[in-house]
This record gives sequence, structure tokens and C-alpha cells, in this order.
Amino acid sequence: MQDQDTRARKRRGKSAGGRPRKLSQEAVIAAAEQLIRRDGTQALTLRALAAQLGVQAPTLYTYFSNLDEIEEAALQGIFGSMPAPDLSRPEPLGHQLFEMFLAIRELRLRSPGALTGTPGSAAWHWEIKLVNQLLKTFSEIGVDDFRTLLAYRTLLGLTASDARAEERNADRKVEEALIPTLPESEAGYIQRLFRNVPDWVQQTGAERFRQIFTALVELLLPQVIQYDARRQSGA
Repeated sequence: MQDQDTRARKRRGKSAGGRPRKLSQEAVIAAAEQLIRRDGTQALTLRALAAQLGVQAPTLYTYFSNLDEIEEAALQGIFGSMPAPDLSRPEPLGHQLFEMFLAIRELRLRSPGALTGTPGSAAWHWEIKLVNQLLKTFSEIGVDDFRTLLAYRTLLGLTASDARAEERNADRKVEEALIPTLPESEAGYIQRLFRNVPDWVQQTGAERFRQIFTALVELLLPQVIQYDARRQSGA
């Protein structure tokens, strides 16, 4: 009976001596970030967070005033470290752009729930800040508004579709093995691409993404290439 009481107290966030389980702000934030990454911001509730930490919900008020504070701190961890292009940084702008979209790709792959913020939500505001910084950089190097919109939507679409393709990587491998076995009348042009670009076919998902991304930037945003060339030459 005593063992059952002890287990019950632990489940309620109590130690064997009846004291509240020790936490920290960092532990609460880490647990909230994990919930958001896995299931999205809509899954972050005091009850769900308390259950994940093994405490009672009121215990969380020892460390934060409300759920909004916890959510903002968790989103800071998810989005705050995401690289955004900035002309004051020393790295080539093309590399900065790739870093940003690669980070978005990785977030979609590893934490799809983190990118499901509804309009007006805290997660949505973080996404808006990132997009605004990107568009500001395009404007600063002289990209017109139409090309900016076209390039942004194209690069974001590539990022999303590449993440989905990576998720079904096993199916793609089977598909790539089957294509050479099909009759030429059915898949001749696809087979030609496989023959003429064999290295691309064999690349890993991240390498393939980099190559396509770089080609699209060169095509859609020549200003980025020109800007990097001027900086490299010291002009």
C-alpha cells in the first residue's frame, strides 16, 4: 500500500517526501519546445506540458506567469536561432539564403508540427518576422517586388516539396531503380535524364536540394550573384 501511495505522489508531481518535484525554467521551455516540434503549437496546453514533465499544472506557475510566456520562450528556441539573410553578415548572400531555406527544410523534416501556426498565432508572427527580413534583404540589393515574390514562392515551394520527397525517400529509391527497366516509349525522356545527369540522381537529399536551390537562385535572383561578386572583388 505504501509503495502505491509513493507512486501516486510521483505521478502527481510530488517527490517521496511530498515536496513538489524540482524543475527549472529551462526544463519547462525544453519540454514545451519538444511538444511544439512534435505536435504543433495547438498541442501546447498547461495540462499537456505538465503531463510531459510529470508534475501538476499549477506547478508551472512557479516558473512562468501564463502559457503565453512559455510558448513565446519555446518559439524563441525554435525560430530565434534560424539563420536569416542580413547584408551586415560577412558570409556570401547566396550562402546565407541557402542556410535559411535549408533550416526551414530541416524543420519541416524533423519538426513538422512547428510550422503549423495559424494566422495571428505566436508561431505565425515568428514566421512573418523571418519572411520580412528575407524580403527586406532582397529589396536592399535591388530586386523588384514581382521578382521578389516569384523567387520567394518558388524557393519556399522547392523547400516544401523536397522535404516531402525526403520523407518518402524509400519509395523514391524503388522508383529510381524501376525507371531504367521501363520501355522507352513509356519513360524514354526520363531515362535520358538519368543517363545524362547520373551524379545528380545518386546525390543525397541535402546535396540534391543544394544543387537545385543554387540553380534557382542563379535563374531567379541574378542580383544575389552580382552582389556577392561585387563584395568579393571589393567594389
